[in-house]
Amino acid sequence: LARDMTINCSPLIMGLAKKLVWDSADLSLDEMEKEETHLLHYTMGKPDAIEGGVAYMERRAPNWQSSVTKDWPEEA
Repeated sequence: LARDMTINCSPLIMGLAKKLVWDSADLSLDEMEKEETHLLHYTMGKPDAIEGGVAYMERRAPNWQSSVTKDWPEEA
């Protein structure tokens, strides 16, 4: 599972998902939903959002462009 996620998931998306899991202990359900929606809208504007679907349809490994160090949202 970890190998599959390492290859097939954007590092930025995985980092933000991990942060969301850690933050969830201190958030209400409404706050959690708001933060998840905010991060979803942020990541959908990144090239990796298209690359994941294209790579899947072309049956190839994705070429991720986003990175945790350069694309992490300032308010996250």
